[in-house]
Amino acid sequence: PVELLMAVPAEQAGAQGGIAAVTVRDEGKLFAVPASLKTVDHIRYAVIHEAAGYRTYALLSGRTSFSDTRNHWVRGIAADLADRLMLTGGGDGRFAPDRTVTRAELAALSVRSLGLMGGEIPSAAFSDVPASSWAYGPAALAHKFGLMSGYPGGVFGGSGGVTREQAMVVVYNAVRLIQGSGAAPDTAKTTSSLSSFADRTELSPWASAAAAYLIDSGIVKGDGSRELRPKDTLTRAEVAALIHRMLQVNGWID
Repeated sequence: PVELLMAVPAEQAGAQGGIAAVTVRDEGKLFAVPASLKTVDHIRYAVIHEAAGYRTYALLSGRTSFSDTRNHWVRGIAADLADRLMLTGGGDGRFAPDRTVTRAELAALSVRSLGLMGGEIPSAAFSDVPASSWAYGPAALAHKFGLMSGYPGGVFGGSGGVTREQAMVVVYNAVRLIQGSGAAPDTAKTTSSLSSFADRTELSPWASAAAAYLIDSGIVKGDGSRELRPKDTLTRAEVAALIHRMLQVNGWID
């Protein structure tokens, strides 16, 4: 990944809501690119974090709200991700925060939040995701960049739910993409990091390194009861919070 600086226009600097960086395709379509803000010599810049190759960029500002998050703990998180074009609702002004998130939705949020959409879509990676499906691009890109894999037989299972340990592996893979392959705790550190969680033995071996790293970095905080609940499925709100925290911890958004 590389960082690019874009000066924030004066008319946007004081706008309500976040500053969203986007890449602009020839046909005028906009795709999210993660960006944070910094000030250099009294000039405000958007720091664009690019992981998919140099493209054409623009800055947008605005504020998004969902009718069903007004009294929900995820309200600010969902609005920030939506402002950045990383998260979408159901097209009816609602987010459905307490609905179980699907694998296709997690793939879409993951690749959008990392700025991977808008480039060339690889050839079909899964037999059950046709090119006509809205999930085709997200699933193919999540596979290409090592965020998600499928099931035996070459299927993606996009309508299936996502367990907490599965989501932790996806987010861990996203961190490795951001940081390079250096995000990898050793065995002793993994054991130590997980030791305070009463249900650590329920965690699958393939998810232990991811869980340990995310706990140590503050991306995963447990549920307040010192339990990971690795086999529980996640809601859309919980996945949004996990991705948002991952981006913040790594400095890819403010």
